[in-house]
Amino acid sequence: MATNFKIFREKRGISCKEIAARLDMTEEEYREIEEGKFEPPVRFLTKYCKIVEIDPNTILEYDSPKIKKMQMNDVYREVRLRKRLLDSYVKPAIEDYKADEYTKAEVGRIEELYRFIDQAIAKPVVAFLGPSDAGKSTLINAITGLDALLTQWTPTTAATVLLKHIDDKPSWMNNDVVWIFKAENQDNGWDFRRFNDYDYCKSLKLAGGDLSILNDYCNRNKSSKSKSVDSAVVFLDSEVLRSCDIIDLPGFGTESYAEDLQAQRAREKADIVVFCCQANGFFNKNNDIIFLKDVIHNLPTIRLNEDAQPLSNLLIVATQAHIVGEKNLLAIFQRGKDALYEQLSDEVIRKQFEMDKSTFVNYLEKRFFSYSIENSLLRQEFERELIHILSEVMPKYRTQVMDKGIAEFKAKTKKELGQQIKKYESMLEDRSRVIAEYRIKKDNRNSFVKKVNEQNERLVNLANHFRKTDCEDLKRWETEVVTPKFIERIIRDKQYDKKKAQEYIASNVADLYLAKTSELVKVSVLEFQVQVEKAIADLEASMDEWDKTDVGRIEIPFDVKGAWVGGLAGAGVLGALSLSAASFGSLGGYILVAKGVSILSALGISVGGTAAASSFVAAIGGPVTIAIALSVGTFLLFKKIFGEKWESRLAKQVHETFIIEKVLEQYQEKIKQLWDETVQALNNVTQSVIQKYDEELENMEHIINANDEEELKIYVERYREIRDFFAELPWGGSDIYYVQLNLLNAIAQKHQDTFDIKEIKKLLEGSIDTAANSKLILNEVERILAEKLEVKKNISVQQIKEVIRETIYDLFKQIVSINNVRFYRNEDIRHKMIEGLKIAKTEIDIACAWITSYALDKEVEKLMEKAMERGVIVKIHYGIHGYSGNSGGKDRSKITDKVAEKLHQKFSKFEKSGQFKTFKGNTHTKIFICDDKFYLQGSYNFLSYNPFIYEDGREEIVQYSEDPSRIKELREWYFAF
Repeated sequence: MATNFKIFREKRGISCKEIAARLDMTEEEYREIEEGKFEPPVRFLTKYCKIVEIDPNTILEYDSPKIKKMQMNDVYREVRLRKRLLDSYVKPAIEDYKADEYTKAEVGRIEELYRFIDQAIAKPVVAFLGPSDAGKSTLINAITGLDALLTQWTPTTAATVLLKHIDDKPSWMNNDVVWIFKAENQDNGWDFRRFNDYDYCKSLKLAGGDLSILNDYCNRNKSSKSKSVDSAVVFLDSEVLRSCDIIDLPGFGTESYAEDLQAQRAREKADIVVFCCQANGFFNKNNDIIFLKDVIHNLPTIRLNEDAQPLSNLLIVATQAHIVGEKNLLAIFQRGKDALYEQLSDEVIRKQFEMDKSTFVNYLEKRFFSYSIENSLLRQEFERELIHILSEVMPKYRTQVMDKGIAEFKAKTKKELGQQIKKYESMLEDRSRVIAEYRIKKDNRNSFVKKVNEQNERLVNLANHFRKTDCEDLKRWETEVVTPKFIERIIRDKQYDKKKAQEYIASNVADLYLAKTSELVKVSVLEFQVQVEKAIADLEASMDEWDKTDVGRIEIPFDVKGAWVGGLAGAGVLGALSLSAASFGSLGGYILVAKGVSILSALGISVGGTAAASSFVAAIGGPVTIAIALSVGTFLLFKKIFGEKWESRLAKQVHETFIIEKVLEQYQEKIKQLWDETVQALNNVTQSVIQKYDEELENMEHIINANDEEELKIYVERYREIRDFFAELPWGGSDIYYVQLNLLNAIAQKHQDTFDIKEIKKLLEGSIDTAANSKLILNEVERILAEKLEVKKNISVQQIKEVIRETIYDLFKQIVSINNVRFYRNEDIRHKMIEGLKIAKTEIDIACAWITSYALDKEVEKLMEKAMERGVIVKIHYGIHGYSGNSGGKDRSKITDKVAEKLHQKFSKFEKSGQFKTFKGNTHTKIFICDDKFYLQGSYNFLSYNPFIYEDGREEIVQYSEDPSRIKELREWYFAF
């Protein structure tokens, strides 16, 4: 029955405070009745029913409606699968690389990769924000499907509560599902992005236990314990929480300034904001509009996604919509839209969202929704939109950025390791030259350090210059623009009455300070970034001078940009160098996430250019703006202003109050903080670049001291292995390694009582070609079987082959349905290659370790020739070092060289015109690419195996995909010659 008291009170639109007063009791006493802590006396029931105008039997018999929880797909299942795949690929190799004296220095790259991925796969954060009695808890109950959980504590919560899925819970929490935390300090709360950092969480932990401790520690009315509480993390078994994390923020308007700022602080790290306001009082209070305006001004922007229009990550919800009824919703929505239109700052909208206010409001109008437990029609649009954002917009956006980031990491690692390989190869080819290069770098060390310090000094001076001029320009603007007459003009232009002017004018003027601060900082930051890029270019150019020595061109120059990025990643703060970090793509964007920026904000900054600057400066003055709007606005409400010229007197009062409250100084302090952090970051980056240069010298010295030619060859071999290891990192549903691992798991699951480990390892060594991954595949097989087999029975190799053939095709069909890729087997692969040669219009690319006349026969030769006559470019990447293979007792590498020489003779005219190109490298990759139409990649040797000639029952498989980004990536990796 306690729940019914709340339902009927809310139906009448009566607050807890109001009904408690009418019942002659305190609000706390009434809430305890609603929460079912004790049964109320009969006289209470009688009086209550009169107030809400119902019969006592109605409340006793009423059965509250049970709403169906939102149905969400597990949209990040593939991401988790990718992560598990990556783990199975990387983790067995980590210990090997750590133990190998030749490659142990490169293990840090794996840690760098995991830091990026852990940030990239984080689920979006949805923050629920609104007045204290807006029904946020009811809404959260409904979407999580956990009704009984939150109703006892959320109406009085005084903490930021993070809700996560139970599977996300760190093992070190043991049986606890709730931990309570204090703040780091006065300015920084508990950082919820570090929920799985044991040392950090342990240092701030106040309590842990089950759900009951929320009421003890997060209840505003239990002041003895709640005063020291900042946040709580709660792990729940709810399907929605597989798609997002939810932050339930303290309601604003509780007359607690600290709680208002706490809500604002946590909201800044959210990706999606659900702003709740009661339908029967929809934007009737000035604080509602001021807070929502602040949310909009600082909302992270979804970019690079055609499915997401501006403001897609904002939902403005009229809760308890059944109170006003469906036919009145349009009217209250219009009232809210009109209020926002009046209050939104033209300048802020134009500067942050890069559109005019009218266009912006057209998008804003689509972001209003209703919610009701009583009426499913009043909540279906909200649920549909939230599902769309969480299951389509955000996963697609995250996937785009993750894939781009992984590709950037692979390219970066390939380049850096390639340089290291080049150093060792150079030592084998021309030792004296490498020694000469080392001496040049060492002799120029002091010169380089001097130039680095000079560039740092120049940038520090520039940062200090902007620190001074931005503050001076803001003061000059205030003196010239923000006068009593100007403020009076705003009041008259907005046609405020006296009450409305007292409520909103402080917020309107604060918006202008925010807009001007953003404008000044944006210009300075963009100019500063140009100078940062020039500094990097100057440092690179200074090393070009070294090429003018007797040695000639320096083959392996110092990587200034790489050292710069490393310095940014290690810096504690970035200031204006945030744009420098973001200029290095998705990996740079995630440097910002590590500094506490919301993921969407970081990605917004990482797009670069003026849009990046707009995203970056948006948050600089936000906390100051809302603090001024609340504190000065509240002060003005209590000022009595009389007479006909009240606008003039109020304007003077606002002007005086802004001076007394030192509003200008508050914004200037934010500007100073930005540039002070920039200077700090510059000094850190400078030291990092110098340190990296010294490490480079040490590395070259180590190489030079390695006199043993065999040892140098081992270094080359090991570094090629680790380069290929990173190049083949499995990421994406179509990776062949993904297919193979799933195959092995399927085999182990389906036939776990029939396989002998030795037999299956022997079979796999010959029947599944896994290139550089063969050792890892076999290790995985042994691990799976060792875990799953209790009884091992020997069966024939032929039986195992039949099982593999049967299982592999079933598995591939499953994977095709999940990942939208196709697979070809055996003879069908050659048919598809022939088809590609016939239809190609621009370029054919083939990578294969060996070439034989059996596979590159007259038919294939003729099709290549006809293709080149049509203007098609044909590229062949072949050759593998240190492994000749065997074909009928003959050396396959020698056969390959002979066939390649015949091709050069036959296609000499096409070679002269640049249409026929070959590259003898060191690859075991098998790839066929037709134009930008499709690619084939897998175990099939396109130019050395012909299934119509070799009738050996050999099982071959390739993946087929039309993914343009993958085609581009493969061409960059293997066919850039």
